[in-house]
Formats: sequence, structure tokens, C-alpha cells
Amino acid sequence: MMNKGLSEQFLKKLFLPTVIIDKSTFCVVSSSKSLNSLIGYSSRAIKGKSFLQFVFENYRSSFRDHLEKNSGEMVLELRSRDKRKIMVMAYFNRFQYRKKQYFLIQFIVQNREGVAGERRRRILRKIIYQDPLTRVLNYRILMKKLKQEFLATKEEKGILSVLLVDIDNFDFINHTLGLEEGDRVLKSVARILVHNVREHDLVGRWGEDSFLVVLPQTDKKGALNLGYRILEALNSLTVEKEKLIKITSTISVVSYPQDRCEDLGSFLDKAKSLLNTAKEMGGNTVASTTNLSNAHLLHKVEKNEKYVSLQGQFQLLAKKLHSVIFETVLALSNAVKAKDYYTEKHSEITAYYAGLLAEELGLPPEEVEVIKIGAILHDIGKIGISDSILKKPGPLNEKEKALIRLHPEIGANIIKTMKFLRDVVPIILYHHERYDGKGNRWGIKGKQIPLGARIVSVIDVYHALISDRPYRKALSQEEAIKIIKQERGKKFDPQVVDTFLKILKREKAITPA
Repeated sequence: MMNKGLSEQFLKKLFLPTVIIDKSTFCVVSSSKSLNSLIGYSSRAIKGKSFLQFVFENYRSSFRDHLEKNSGEMVLELRSRDKRKIMVMAYFNRFQYRKKQYFLIQFIVQNREGVAGERRRRILRKIIYQDPLTRVLNYRILMKKLKQEFLATKEEKGILSVLLVDIDNFDFINHTLGLEEGDRVLKSVARILVHNVREHDLVGRWGEDSFLVVLPQTDKKGALNLGYRILEALNSLTVEKEKLIKITSTISVVSYPQDRCEDLGSFLDKAKSLLNTAKEMGGNTVASTTNLSNAHLLHKVEKNEKYVSLQGQFQLLAKKLHSVIFETVLALSNAVKAKDYYTEKHSEITAYYAGLLAEELGLPPEEVEVIKIGAILHDIGKIGISDSILKKPGPLNEKEKALIRLHPEIGANIIKTMKFLRDVVPIILYHHERYDGKGNRWGIKGKQIPLGARIVSVIDVYHALISDRPYRKALSQEEAIKIIKQERGKKFDPQVVDTFLKILKREKAITPA
């Protein structure tokens, strides 16, 4: 069901008789006061009922056809409470809200139009073009105008570009922070897009978490420049009142005729394909056919002056992994490095000892490699946490602690889009789960927690204890080992603890970050 506050607040602003109905059931979700007055029923009386019962019988079939075909307008007769026939012009506007399809239908009474009615018609046409939440073009109107632009561009041998803009990990925002916060993000993204385009460009809602920007007479270079400008603006967005979790987005750019798409379908398929590939490689970038390649991604990583040391750390891993996986892990590792030097060193050390521990437990080589990659990336979710928390010099407050606890889920949402890294998602998601299950968010404990996550958990905590942090000095190795032993069977898997302590005795001391 639609958010009650959204629908009622929206309808209060409309002077025309208006109703919102569920596309699948035709049932009334909300209605305006002007419609209630017109047909003589209160909002409460008609809510949840099929709107077809308020349409005269000889118009119902046609009314249903218009809904199924997403048709724009029709003349029909409404049935009032006192059985009167009310001739109206109905305007249909289909929209999606939280993965459900709805229709916003507005009515103009035919025998009352006159001069005032013409003014209402002009205003109505503007209203029915909009997505109700973001106020940019709705999908139906967007596609209609894009088709016109594409055909005109082909006929005139002109140029046309589009930007497909997708919010990264939007499901995480909705599910973890709430639907209202998700709505706020969508409206903020729409405002940024509208602010950055020209008056004759088009901005419309493409999907639940995506938008399409249509750029007439714009080549690929111009579209890429705009894409980078928009990405920079979008990266300034945060969620929550404390502004502590950052929003990232991925943008694909396709241009006609440069990308050799002869019809609108292939043109849009190219945009979607580029977007999906970019998201699988980590997202938060602008992708086009000229810049999206593994070589380009690795080239950007190599520009980092600290790349050489990291490259040396993982040369053996590179020989065993497919080049695409290796390059992606390097890129993601560098993203963590740029965010927080402690996290970078911590991930390297955790990966090294996780590999030793996994081998000591007798795991096959392919599982050892998965655990090492999971250890490298276990804190990747901290990319989404504000620097003001990660680098805070004093203890964190409860709100900040709660946000830090989200980093496994943020990280899992980032990595799960990359099909070739999906085996490491459970390690990232569950590496802070307690072995005894107390307080665990996901309701699992003991051997239900993946072994890779249990391995990373012990090394993660141990290395954090012996490292200086902004809010405390490092503990001695003896003190850290004492804490690990105390948590044996509670926070940590006993077998993993025993094996790790055996390795510590055999190896030289772990280096603090």
C-alpha cells in the first residue's frame, strides 16, 4: 500500500477531482476532497473499493482497457451517490511507488469547463506528466518524448546522448534506514539532475532507483563531462540526520550515432549493459564504451602512488585468480586505502593470517583463496561511513556505533553485485557475528556462521586490539591474547581461536597498523 502521508499530502495540493488506484486491483488508495464532493462519497467510504463501481457500466470495459494499455485520456461517466451521471474527461498517469504500480487519474467535468476549465486543463497536463514523488517526468511521458527525440535525431542526422543514473545500494537504504529516507534520497537525486541540465534537456524517472537524462544535440564528450559533474554532486549526498552515510551512484553514457545503435531498443540496451558492468566492477563511476574496460580500471589503480606496495602483497594471488577478479580486488582495496590507512593495513594483515589459518584448518586451495579475498574486502563497507566517524579522535557515541555496525551490510551490498565475487559476500556480511549468537542481527550462531567469517572475526579483533586507534592506545600482545581467550566459545569459534594462537606462537608477532 502507498504511504498514506505521501498520497494525502499530494492530493491536498490538487484542485481537480483526483483518485489514486492500485493498477492490479483497481482499488482506491486515496482520493481528493474535490472528487469526494463530486461523487458524494467520503474518502473513507471509497478507500479500498474497486473504482469500477463508481463508473457507469457501459464505460467500465473501456476504462479497464485504458488502464491496461496505460492510455492517456478518455471520456466517461461517473456514478454519484444519488445515481446521477457525471460526464468527465479522465486523464491517466501510471507511476511506480516502492515496486508497485499505481494510476493517478484526474477528472475534468465536461459541462463546467469554460475559461476556467481550459486553465485547469493546461495545469493538469503539466501535472500528469510528472512522477508524483520526484516531480520529474514519469516513465510513460519520458519514453514517449525520448522516442520522438531519437527518431528526429536519426532523420536529421543529428546527435543525441543519454545518461542512465542509478543509485548504488538503494535497497540497503530502504531496508536499513527506512522508506522515508529512501524517498528523501530519490527527491534529492532528482533535484541535482534537474539543476545540472539545460532547459531543453529531459529528466525522467526510469525505475525505482534510477533516472534517465536525455541530452539532445550533445555528443559523447559533452555527455561524459556532464556525467562526471553530476556524479561529483551526487557524491555529496548523505543519509540520516547526522549526514554520516554517503550516497554513491553509477552513471552510464550512450551517444547516437557514436555508439552505433540503429534503433531505440538497442540504444537503451547499451545504456543498461554499461551500467550493469560498471556496477559489477564496484560502481560509483561514469561508464561509456570508450572508458569502461579492465585496462582502464587497472590504469587508474596504478596511478595511486601506494599501488606498488599493495601490488607486491598480492602478486601470488594474481597468478591464481582470473585477471578481472584481481583487478577488481585491487581497485576496491585502493578505495579502502584512500578512505582510511588503518583499514588498508588492517585488511592486508588480516588477509595474510586468514590464509595461514585456513590452510592450517586443512581447507582446499580454492577455499583458502576465497577466504583471503573476503579478508581483504571485509571492511569495504567503511567506504559508506563518514570520515567524521572513522577518524573521530574520541570514543563513538551510540548513534555512531550503530552506523559503524552497518559496514558489513554496506560492504555485502557493494560486493554482491559482482557475480565473480559473490562467494566472499557471506564473509563480509557475517564477520562480526558472535559464535554464541547473542545479539546477532541475522539470527545465526555456531557453525551456521560461515567458516571464512569465523576466521576473519578472530584476526580482525586481535589486530584491532594491538593497533593504535584514534580513541585509544594499542594493547600489548599478551593483553590482546588474554581477551581472545576470554571470548573463546562466546564471540569466537573455539577451534579457530586454538588454531590462531598456535599460528601466533609459530609466526613472528603480527605487526600493528
